[in-house]
Amino acid sequence: MGFAGDTLNTAWYLRRALPPDWQGDYLTTVGTDAISNRMLAFLQAAGLGTGHIARLPDRTVRLYLIELTNGERSFAYWRGQSAARLLAADTAALAAGLAGAGLVVVKDGAGPILTLGATGAEWHAPERVKAVVDTTAAGDSFNAGFLTAHLTGAPLVQAVRAGARLAAHVIGARGALLVP
Repeated sequence: MGFAGDTLNTAWYLRRALPPDWQGDYLTTVGTDAISNRMLAFLQAAGLGTGHIARLPDRTVRLYLIELTNGERSFAYWRGQSAARLLAADTAALAAGLAGAGLVVVKDGAGPILTLGATGAEWHAPERVKAVVDTTAAGDSFNAGFLTAHLTGAPLVQAVRAGARLAAHVIGARGALLVP
Protein backbone atom coordinates (compact mmCIF):
# COMPACT_ATOMS: atom_id res chain seq x y z
CA MET A 1 0.00 0.00 0.00
CA GLY A 2 1.26 3.45 -0.88
CA PHE A 3 -0.08 6.96 -1.15
CA ALA A 4 -0.20 8.84 -4.43
CA GLY A 5 -2.57 10.63 -6.77
CA ASP A 6 -2.33 13.48 -9.23
CA THR A 7 -2.22 16.46 -6.86
CA LEU A 8 -0.35 14.56 -4.14
CA ASN A 9 2.33 13.49 -6.64
CA THR A 10 2.77 17.09 -7.80
CA ALA A 11 3.04 18.37 -4.21
CA TRP A 12 5.48 15.60 -3.30
CA TYR A 13 7.82 16.41 -6.21
CA LEU A 14 7.49 20.16 -5.58
CA ARG A 15 8.58 19.70 -1.97
CA ARG A 16 11.69 17.87 -3.14
CA ALA A 17 12.57 20.38 -5.85
CA LEU A 18 11.85 23.74 -4.19
CA PRO A 19 14.37 25.38 -1.85
CA PRO A 20 14.20 23.96 1.71
CA ASP A 21 13.01 27.26 3.18
CA TRP A 22 9.84 27.24 1.04
CA GLN A 23 6.71 25.94 2.77
CA GLY A 24 4.24 23.77 0.90
CA ASP A 25 0.92 22.68 2.37
CA TYR A 26 -1.29 20.04 0.85
CA LEU A 27 -4.99 20.86 0.56
CA THR A 28 -7.48 18.01 0.58
CA THR A 29 -10.11 16.34 2.73
CA VAL A 30 -9.65 12.96 4.41
CA GLY A 31 -11.56 10.82 6.85
CA THR A 32 -10.91 10.07 10.49
CA ASP A 33 -10.09 6.38 9.91
CA ALA A 34 -6.74 4.57 10.22
CA ILE A 35 -5.91 4.85 6.50
CA SER A 36 -6.49 8.60 6.58
CA ASN A 37 -4.24 8.85 9.64
CA ARG A 38 -1.51 6.92 7.79
CA MET A 39 -1.84 9.26 4.80
CA LEU A 40 -1.42 12.32 7.03
CA ALA A 41 1.69 10.77 8.59
CA PHE A 42 3.07 10.06 5.10
CA LEU A 43 2.50 13.69 4.04
CA GLN A 44 4.15 15.04 7.18
CA ALA A 45 7.16 12.73 6.74
CA ALA A 46 7.47 14.03 3.16
CA GLY A 47 7.74 17.59 4.49
CA LEU A 48 4.30 18.72 3.34
CA GLY A 49 2.16 20.82 5.63
CA THR A 50 -1.13 19.23 6.66
CA GLY A 51 -2.70 22.15 8.53
CA HIS A 52 -5.21 22.80 5.75
CA ILE A 53 -6.50 19.24 5.49
CA ALA A 54 -10.08 18.84 6.67
CA ARG A 55 -11.16 15.65 8.47
CA LEU A 56 -14.63 14.20 7.92
CA PRO A 57 -16.08 11.36 10.01
CA ASP A 58 -17.53 8.40 8.09
CA ARG A 59 -15.26 9.12 5.10
CA THR A 60 -11.88 7.81 3.96
CA VAL A 61 -9.30 8.44 1.27
CA ARG A 62 -9.85 7.46 -2.35
CA LEU A 63 -8.63 3.92 -2.98
CA TYR A 64 -7.41 2.49 -6.25
CA LEU A 65 -5.26 -0.21 -7.80
CA ILE A 66 -2.93 0.28 -10.75
CA GLU A 67 -2.19 -2.40 -13.32
CA LEU A 68 0.72 -1.94 -15.75
CA THR A 69 0.89 -3.30 -19.29
CA ASN A 70 3.95 -2.28 -21.33
CA GLY A 71 4.47 0.84 -19.22
CA GLU A 72 0.88 2.07 -19.60
CA ARG A 73 -1.42 1.96 -16.60
CA SER A 74 -5.07 1.24 -16.01
CA PHE A 75 -6.93 1.94 -12.79
CA ALA A 76 -9.64 0.34 -10.68
CA TYR A 77 -11.25 2.84 -8.28
CA TRP A 78 -13.16 2.71 -5.03
CA ARG A 79 -14.11 6.28 -4.33
CA GLY A 80 -17.72 6.34 -3.25
CA GLN A 81 -16.83 7.24 0.35
CA SER A 82 -13.91 9.47 -0.55
CA ALA A 83 -13.72 12.61 1.56
CA ALA A 84 -12.02 14.44 -1.33
CA ARG A 85 -15.25 14.14 -3.37
CA LEU A 86 -16.66 16.85 -1.13
CA LEU A 87 -13.67 19.20 -1.49
CA ALA A 88 -14.61 21.05 -4.68
CA ALA A 89 -18.34 20.71 -5.14
CA ASP A 90 -18.51 23.95 -7.17
CA THR A 91 -16.54 23.02 -10.29
CA ALA A 92 -18.20 25.82 -12.30
CA ALA A 93 -16.44 28.40 -10.13
CA LEU A 94 -13.13 26.53 -10.61
CA ALA A 95 -13.57 26.47 -14.55
CA ALA A 96 -14.50 30.23 -14.43
CA GLY A 97 -11.30 30.98 -12.43
CA LEU A 98 -9.17 29.37 -15.15
CA ALA A 99 -10.52 31.85 -17.71
CA GLY A 100 -8.49 34.68 -16.15
CA ALA A 101 -5.24 32.70 -15.87
CA GLY A 102 -2.10 34.55 -16.95
CA LEU A 103 -0.37 31.34 -18.03
CA VAL A 104 -1.77 28.02 -19.22
CA VAL A 105 0.39 24.98 -19.96
CA VAL A 106 -1.10 22.06 -21.90
CA LYS A 107 0.80 18.76 -21.93
CA ASP A 108 -0.43 15.79 -23.92
CA GLY A 109 1.69 12.72 -23.34
CA ALA A 110 4.88 12.65 -25.42
CA GLY A 111 3.54 15.29 -27.82
CA PRO A 112 4.50 18.95 -28.02
CA ILE A 113 3.70 21.15 -25.02
CA LEU A 114 1.60 24.26 -25.57
CA THR A 115 2.01 27.38 -23.45
CA LEU A 116 -0.44 30.27 -23.60
CA GLY A 117 0.77 33.38 -21.84
CA ALA A 118 1.82 37.00 -22.18
CA THR A 119 3.87 36.22 -25.30
CA GLY A 120 1.02 34.34 -26.96
CA ALA A 121 0.89 30.68 -27.90
CA GLU A 122 4.17 28.76 -28.05
CA TRP A 123 4.86 25.11 -28.82
CA HIS A 124 7.71 23.27 -27.09
CA ALA A 125 8.99 19.86 -28.21
CA PRO A 126 10.16 17.71 -25.29
CA GLU A 127 13.17 15.43 -25.71
CA ARG A 128 12.24 11.89 -26.71
CA VAL A 129 12.24 9.37 -23.86
CA LYS A 130 14.22 6.23 -24.70
CA ALA A 131 12.51 3.73 -22.40
CA VAL A 132 9.09 4.10 -20.83
CA VAL A 133 8.66 1.80 -17.83
CA ASP A 134 5.60 3.30 -16.11
CA THR A 135 3.67 6.41 -17.16
CA THR A 136 2.14 6.82 -13.71
CA ALA A 137 2.75 10.41 -12.51
CA ALA A 138 4.14 11.62 -15.86
CA GLY A 139 1.94 14.72 -15.90
CA ASP A 140 2.11 15.20 -12.14
CA SER A 141 5.91 15.23 -12.14
CA PHE A 142 5.92 17.52 -15.20
CA ASN A 143 3.74 19.94 -13.24
CA ALA A 144 6.14 19.90 -10.29
CA GLY A 145 9.26 20.36 -12.42
CA PHE A 146 7.63 23.15 -14.40
CA LEU A 147 6.26 24.93 -11.33
CA THR A 148 9.57 24.70 -9.46
CA ALA A 149 11.46 26.34 -12.32
CA HIS A 150 8.71 28.89 -12.99
CA LEU A 151 8.30 29.88 -9.33
CA THR A 152 12.04 30.30 -8.87
CA GLY A 153 12.29 32.69 -11.84
CA ALA A 154 13.33 30.54 -14.80
CA PRO A 155 12.25 31.70 -18.28
CA LEU A 156 9.22 29.87 -19.69
CA VAL A 157 11.20 27.69 -22.10
CA GLN A 158 13.51 26.54 -19.28
CA ALA A 159 10.52 25.82 -17.02
CA VAL A 160 8.97 23.63 -19.73
CA ARG A 161 12.28 21.78 -20.17
CA ALA A 162 12.58 21.26 -16.39
CA GLY A 163 9.09 19.76 -16.29
CA ALA A 164 9.81 17.48 -19.23
CA ARG A 165 13.14 16.36 -17.68
CA LEU A 166 11.52 15.39 -14.38
CA ALA A 167 8.68 13.58 -16.15
CA ALA A 168 11.20 11.64 -18.29
CA HIS A 169 13.02 10.57 -15.12
CA VAL A 170 9.80 9.44 -13.45
CA ILE A 171 8.47 7.36 -16.37
CA GLY A 172 11.82 5.57 -16.59
CA ALA A 173 11.04 3.63 -13.39
CA ARG A 174 8.09 1.92 -11.72
CA GLY A 175 5.85 3.87 -9.39
CA ALA A 176 4.56 7.39 -8.97
CA LEU A 177 6.93 8.72 -6.30
CA LEU A 178 10.65 8.24 -6.98
CA VAL A 179 13.44 9.41 -4.77
CA PRO A 180 16.06 11.01 -7.08
